[in-house]
Amino acid sequence: MTSAARTEEDSAPVPSALSRRLAIVPLSYGQRSLWFLYQMAPKSSAYNLAMSLELGDAVDAEALGLAVQTIINRHASLRSVFVVQDGQPACHVVPFLPVPLRCVDASTWSDARLLATIDRDAHKPFDIERGPCVRAILYEREKRPAFLFGAHHLVADLMTFTQVLEELADLYPHCVAGERPSLTPPPVTFADFVTWQQQLLEGPEGERVWSFWSKQLGGPLPTLALPTDKPRPPVQSYDGASFTFRLERALSNQVRALAKAERSTLFTVLLAAFAILLHAYENQREVLVGTPVPGRRGRTEFETVAGSFVNILVLRLGLGGDPTFRELLARATATVSEARDHQEMPFPLLVEKLRPPRDLSRSPIFQAYFTLQRLPPGKEHLLGMFMPIDTGATMSLGELPIKPLPITQQEGQMDVALHVYDHGGDLYPELKYNVDLFKDATARAMADDFVTVLMRLAQDPGAALSSLVEDLKTR
Repeated sequence: MTSAARTEEDSAPVPSALSRRLAIVPLSYGQRSLWFLYQMAPKSSAYNLAMSLELGDAVDAEALGLAVQTIINRHASLRSVFVVQDGQPACHVVPFLPVPLRCVDASTWSDARLLATIDRDAHKPFDIERGPCVRAILYEREKRPAFLFGAHHLVADLMTFTQVLEELADLYPHCVAGERPSLTPPPVTFADFVTWQQQLLEGPEGERVWSFWSKQLGGPLPTLALPTDKPRPPVQSYDGASFTFRLERALSNQVRALAKAERSTLFTVLLAAFAILLHAYENQREVLVGTPVPGRRGRTEFETVAGSFVNILVLRLGLGGDPTFRELLARATATVSEARDHQEMPFPLLVEKLRPPRDLSRSPIFQAYFTLQRLPPGKEHLLGMFMPIDTGATMSLGELPIKPLPITQQEGQMDVALHVYDHGGDLYPELKYNVDLFKDATARAMADDFVTVLMRLAQDPGAALSSLVEDLKTR
């Protein structure tokens, strides 16, 4: 195993000699929100993203470090730092930002110590003002070494990590062969997306989407009122936990069949089931659920661009009148369709315009979150490399086999969040929860109740909401 640059820290300041050559780039609305959250809690890791991999024994550390640096050289977002200029947050893109592969001697570590250290390093806060906003660490062992690549959400999202993984697979074999490959930068950058977004919102389309959301979310909004195990802190924390499990294959197939039979989608069926679960716990006529949408949708020029493109839609789901599940599904279908037709409104701008009552103990507008995690066609197999549970997924960097090492979730931006991973024909729900509000046993009971709802819906999609709730109370 050859050696790469070894440093005491896995972050380095922007070289002062480069500071005069930084390119000033405006922030997107999403980045402005993340920047503000960073100012409130600079030591928080709530918006850290990470990819952890177990590598084959014959890893070439020098080649891996070169491949990582080549990727960072290609993508402007991965070379970004964030500062205040003239009283406003600004993004500076460094022409060249060295990110040495930090090599850690883990030759005597147990597997438990390795996983604990990776978990700790993945959640280490970033200094977004000094940079880098990315990190790369190789844990060297004779057998089964490991690699961690992390980034702040300001500069990356899941699709960015997918791009990084694909580029590593392409570059690493060339670096092992002694070549010094380079990648042509994408024809556009994240700054081009910011410009496009701003122009769109200042034109007729911006007026159209704001008109919709101002009506959809104007006036008093329901607040998630789940019974908690602990008093709600006066200021929202981001301390969370999660657990992931696999649905029985038979149930997964039944849920997919239900979506097809009702001429709906898997996303909407799972969303409606989640809404039923929330209603059973809080008994409100409406629930607000946030869900992410990829900002790259319909913009093919940005498909290979690194950056934080994700936007959040607020789904206002009505459960009044004791509807049957079919009726509730129809309501959810209409809500999802309308929201996606107006998805260009950035959530932070929506909050700014709506000006909801300020409550530091809760996230604004919604406190529950749902997503169905999938990757675009041709990349579906890569999802297993990013999941919080081992599914047996593998791939290779040239001749070097790799497999994922799931990282523990420690963030709780919402009261409760449900992520469902659709991978290899199976469904893997992941329930995330704020540990300042809920005990582990309560969260696990909530997950069990979600499975119960799905089983009941698969058996009787015509069941009334009151009947479904009663099933949970008597379970």
